[in-house]
This record gives sequence, structure tokens and C-alpha cells, in this order.
Amino acid sequence: MSDLPDLPPGDRAAAPIPEAAYAFYATHFTKLAFRGSIMLRVSEQEAEDAAAFACMELLTRWSTVAQPYAWAEKAMIRKIVRDRRHRLRWRPWRLSDSQADLEIPLPLHCPVDEQNQVRDVFVALRQLKLREQQVMVLLVYGYERAEIAELLGITTNYVYVIICEAREKLRFLLGQETHPVSLGDGLDSVRRDDPVLVLMRKALGWLHLGLEAKHQAERREGRR
Repeated sequence: MSDLPDLPPGDRAAAPIPEAAYAFYATHFTKLAFRGSIMLRVSEQEAEDAAAFACMELLTRWSTVAQPYAWAEKAMIRKIVRDRRHRLRWRPWRLSDSQADLEIPLPLHCPVDEQNQVRDVFVALRQLKLREQQVMVLLVYGYERAEIAELLGITTNYVYVIICEAREKLRFLLGQETHPVSLGDGLDSVRRDDPVLVLMRKALGWLHLGLEAKHQAERREGRR
């Protein structure tokens, strides 16, 4: 990820923007962009552009937003989705088809068995339809069915259908047991202890740590 892009200071005499809003931008921009690239399989540049757009929008309405980070994250996701729709198709983050060739940035302290499990999860995700990937990743990051439906422009019932189908595919691809496992109450939530979600959550967690370590190393190298 690059350094923070410049944001316009605005007309402070007409509509002053609190210093806390600029501090939010400086503190959270990089994290937002990382989450965008991880969650929605877009390039670093696309994620940065969307994160910058979300932060700029947030600055203009800072006093009316109760939860700035959650608001900015959703604004970033909507921006990514809208831009992708405009170009008529999504381009998922490219992963090699072969597990041996799969290159995923992981932290040095990640155990070998965990590395293999992370690769297994991403190889399995690579075989899902792109919409299935999007829904499952957003689900793992804590979004409820209604929120996913709003972000992707589909119905909540369709989100549930996608979750069921994608989950069964992942269970098969990851070699999990074949007998049915309840998703939960069948309404707005999914069991957070679901085996598929547990594996995905762990894999995305390791990936996030690896990307942060890579970013920090690049920034240290850039200061030399």
C-alpha cells in the first residue's frame, strides 16, 4: 500500500472539519484499504481509491456519523461494488490453481500446519463462483444477511441460498464430514462456530497478519 493520499482541507471558515476527523483518516486509512483488498479480492490500488473516497465522504458528514469506522467501511465496499458493476464484471484476486504454487503472504510465526490449512482454504475458495466468494468472505467478517444483501444489491433470501450452496461446496472441498450441520436459526444469523466459518476466519486472520507484516516491511524499506 502507498502512503496516505492528500485530502482537501475544505473551507474551514464555512464548514470546519474537526481535527478528530483528520486524525481518523490518518489512523484508519491503511486498515480500511487492507480490509477492502482482502474482503472483496480487489487490487491494492482499487482498495486505496475506495478507502480514500469513503474517508472523504466521512469528513464531510463527520458530526452526523455515530460509528465512523463502520460507516467508512460500508461506504468503501459500496464504492468497490459500484465500480465493479460499472465495468460489468468482477475480477477476483488471482490465486494459483495449484496448491504448490499458491503464494499467500503469511507472518513468519505461522506454523507449517497452519500454512497448509490456509492454502487449503484459499484453494477451495478459488473454486467457488465469485458471488459465493464475496458472500462467504463478508459473512466471515461479521456482516449479517441483510447487510450483505444491501451491499451486493441482492435479496436476503438469495444471500441465504448462496451461503447454503457455498458452504456445502467448501465442506466437500475441505474434506469435512458429509452429514448436515445446522446453519443456526435460519433467520438473520449463522452459527459462528460453524466449521467452515471457523476455518475461513482463521485463514483470513493469518492472511491479514501476513499482509500487515508485508506492508510494514515495505514501509521500512522505503525509509532507507
